[in-house]
Amino acid sequence: MTEINLLPRREQKREQEKKLFTTMLLIGIIIAAAIVFLMNSYVSHLISNQMNRNQILQKEIT
Repeated sequence: MTEINLLPRREQKREQEKKLFTTMLLIGIIIAAAIVFLMNSYVSHLISNQMNRNQILQKEIT
């Protein structure tokens, strides 16, 4: 009976899956970092606007 060595093919498939996993993980990290950056910018903008409103109200009070 002929024996077929599938070990090289299995190793290639394992390496491809490992590369795919690493790539997807990196993409996920980049997307998460972008979301955090955008949310931080948005909240900073809201805080800045509120501080401006507070200053205007403070001037009107005095």
